[in-house]
Amino acid sequence: KTYIYRTKNINEPWEKRSLDGVYHHPSLLFDEDGRIYMGYGFNEVRILELNDTLTAPKEGGFERLLVEEKQDAYISYEGAHFYKKDGTYYFFSSKASGWYPSQTMYASANRIDGKWSPLKEIGNNSTYGVQFNYVQQTAGTRKTLGLWGFHWGAQYHHRDPDGTFTRISPATFNHGYASMNYFRFVEFHDQYGIIPVQNGRNLTLGTTVVPSHAPDDGSAAPDCITDGSDMASSPYFKSNHYPYSLTIELPQPSRISEINLATRLVNGSETAYKYTIEGSMDGQEYQTLIDGRNSWIVGFHILPVEDRSAYKFLRLNVFQIINVHNNHPATWADGIYEFTAFGFPL
Repeated sequence: KTYIYRTKNINEPWEKRSLDGVYHHPSLLFDEDGRIYMGYGFNEVRILELNDTLTAPKEGGFERLLVEEKQDAYISYEGAHFYKKDGTYYFFSSKASGWYPSQTMYASANRIDGKWSPLKEIGNNSTYGVQFNYVQQTAGTRKTLGLWGFHWGAQYHHRDPDGTFTRISPATFNHGYASMNYFRFVEFHDQYGIIPVQNGRNLTLGTTVVPSHAPDDGSAAPDCITDGSDMASSPYFKSNHYPYSLTIELPQPSRISEINLATRLVNGSETAYKYTIEGSMDGQEYQTLIDGRNSWIVGFHILPVEDRSAYKFLRLNVFQIINVHNNHPATWADGIYEFTAFGFPL
């Protein structure tokens, strides 16, 4: 059963309305012309016009199927969210993946009853470790947009130490296209809105990657992990031997402040990587920077580096890939999408 609550003033009592019918994951859009639309769906996404009392579809009003793309038995659409920016309509949705992160998809249209674009990807293959929830514009002189998502860590079989929390990613919209990115720090300013603060310079973009073993069949070349592309449709590296390592030579010695690691999702049987990340100045003697051999993180790893030493080489060592639901080996699900190191060149 779906209920809608509304009030003219947030400090006044809220009015509860019951919406006739069954609507999965509804989202409301109040258009400038006074018309009210609701998107909803699970295996498909529909949009319909509501009556003025928000209790039923409007008689003779607009209704249509917007998205009907179910890619496999584990994928359904959740959190259908509609947003209007500069006269363009946008639809966003996550995928149902057992509380685990998923790739956010979106479509756009110049008219809500017109032709909508095909679904496009936004963010990265795990939406930076969250399940998309909604778009929100900040108050203040400079209007900025953010995509809010939930990291459902408290529900995991191997509970995330940080539990469940919200992650906010700055976003931009332009004539039917949208983009977002992850920043470790996001500040909210009364005048300037959302201000992203990157944790140093991207040190690894476009660098050469040397694997310890040859790629497996279907794997991309190892340099794919530093090409800046980590959508679900992007290429990933998969080894033909376990354990294996990937070594990156930085352009110059640098202090590493943070490492982000994006690993493959399979939308159902998610996996955790057991790994270490090491640093070296000469490519011979290595120092452990991150010990992830007991990690149960799925999809997107945010790894602050406490070591203040300078390094010229970084090495990712992958020991095991484990199914987080049954603790069985799952090398079939291997896939490193992106390895990004932030820091400060000397």
